[in-house]
Amino acid sequence: MNMLEKIIGDVARRAARPKMHADIPPGLKALHTDIIERASNLQAAASAKYERIPVAPNSEAAFHRLHQFALVQHRATLALCEHGWSQAAPSNVRTLLECLINLGVIVEKDSEYRAFQYLYGYVLLALRRPDPSLPNGPTEKGELQSVLDKGIGPLEEPLKSRVLEWTANGELPGNYWYSEYYKGPSLVVKNLLPSVLPMYRIFSSTSHGGFFGTYFFLDAPENPGINAQSNPRTAKFLVGASCRFSIEICHLRSRFQQLNQDGECEVLRHRLSAYNPDAS
Repeated sequence: MNMLEKIIGDVARRAARPKMHADIPPGLKALHTDIIERASNLQAAASAKYERIPVAPNSEAAFHRLHQFALVQHRATLALCEHGWSQAAPSNVRTLLECLINLGVIVEKDSEYRAFQYLYGYVLLALRRPDPSLPNGPTEKGELQSVLDKGIGPLEEPLKSRVLEWTANGELPGNYWYSEYYKGPSLVVKNLLPSVLPMYRIFSSTSHGGFFGTYFFLDAPENPGINAQSNPRTAKFLVGASCRFSIEICHLRSRFQQLNQDGECEVLRHRLSAYNPDAS
């Protein structure tokens, strides 16, 4: 390869590489990565714990799904912020917080019953109020009933009788599967997660297109645009918020499922609380 070919190759590789618009401080980025590793360790520990029993509890199925989905939002938040799309990232952080809200309702009490409602509530709703416009799901009543029956089948008493009563005569889910207990996520946050209420309101305003929210996650709100742009201050805030909610999910899972990783989660929490973006 001659020198000209090497230069052309280097230029092409640089052009193909996505441009980084926000330089996330190394300490915060390392914390973000370590949270993913901790979550993976928790998942492995839970799998090892529940593989010893014939049927894993519904709460494990709920934790498995919600934790996986939360981690997708956690990873997407960093990717969006690094590549100049911090205006879009608040919706991911808000969704991550919604995962924590769902888990908070499940573990508050009656965990296996509520986990069943989380997993099968909208199957029951589709059975009682069919909506043919819904995509990618069983459309025949028999298929839906089969899904519900498979969920009920392994249950033991007295949970099974309670679930059968709910599927026959219980209140159908409203906008949220937990509407029977809380009318919406804001009430869950106020009652179960009051420390995150201010951040919940900020992210809600952005996710719902509120005027304040559309400007909050811009370093220069007087000059908004539709292209990727550098917002290093808000990018740090968003990645930090994603870390905070992700750590809370890890800690909640470790405690509830008795996975003996509370100490490791506390270390992550301490690292986040001690982190000073202005000093990085």
